[in-house]
Amino acid sequence: NNPPYLTGLLWYLLGDDVNVIVLITIRNQVELIPSCYIQKYRFVFQAGNILNFKSFLLGSENFMRDVTHKFFDFQYVADYYKSQLNCVIKILVFEDLRFDVDSFIRDLSNLLQIDKSIVSSLLQSSHFRNRNSQNLGGNFTKIHKPRGIGKILCYLMGEKKFLIFLNRFCYLQYRIFRQLIILLFASKQQVRIPDISDTEKEIIKEHFTSSNKRFTDVYGLDEYKMKKYGYFN
Repeated sequence: NNPPYLTGLLWYLLGDDVNVIVLITIRNQVELIPSCYIQKYRFVFQAGNILNFKSFLLGSENFMRDVTHKFFDFQYVADYYKSQLNCVIKILVFEDLRFDVDSFIRDLSNLLQIDKSIVSSLLQSSHFRNRNSQNLGGNFTKIHKPRGIGKILCYLMGEKKFLIFLNRFCYLQYRIFRQLIILLFASKQQVRIPDISDTEKEIIKEHFTSSNKRFTDVYGLDEYKMKKYGYFN
């Protein structure tokens, strides 16, 4: 009778008899965390406080940063939703989309209760990636550098505040207006994203192995599949 503050509006709008299902798609943290780093690199680079993957992953004493641990600990996330929403948790495995796409489409179709052909057509559509693959190898991203009027604003506001101000325009609804603002204030410079070492990937694997095994047991996932995809040994 006392729904949590986070989801109180849901109960207010729909009433007490609400059956909530939360769908979570997981991906092996060894690939997921570096992927997030690559996608967000232009923001952490411009913030100036996290310039390499190790500092993104670990804190000052070489322990996994608390926010990194909680955000990528699947059981922590699933348990949080379950406790806050009193919901049913359904799990999809991202690797199925690469290695067993028919199974992924079937499971998603059943969960959403829509035809498999619709799911298949949606999965074939392209999606945005904020990086470019170069002939030389490695990952690259584009960052904003002040120019023209932007240099004056940057001087008055300070570089960090200016870049935050500028990045807000990247999400405006109207593309033409968005591009015009960026064109007036800044130019784009291509920056190579630092490589992620095998040692750093091994740190991730060791850190999440036990929690992934526990998550598999608690939520009744296919242990053989989870081992095959490298979630634990």
